[in-house]
Amino acid sequence: MLHSKNFDFSFSGLKTAVLYLIRDLGGIEKINEETKAQIAFEFENAAIECLVHKTAKAIEKYKVKTLIVAGGVAANQQLRHEMEKLTREK
Repeated sequence: MLHSKNFDFSFSGLKTAVLYLIRDLGGIEKINEETKAQIAFEFENAAIECLVHKTAKAIEKYKVKTLIVAGGVAANQQLRHEMEKLTREK
């Protein structure tokens, strides 16, 4: 998704990759808490990377002066941090 020319995003492929990883590791009941936490952490990082990248492209293309991050996703501290960093850079 990072290399597409549009601003669309979908995490269905990422979710499928996680599903297959969990299946390949023997199923959710076979995975220890540390591994579950690492999978969740990497999922979060991948989603945030995509959101920040696509937002940066939109800011550049449309010469955005104000960015508002709202809704449930705005509760994510790491996303807020990365968006704040992005807006300081622009």
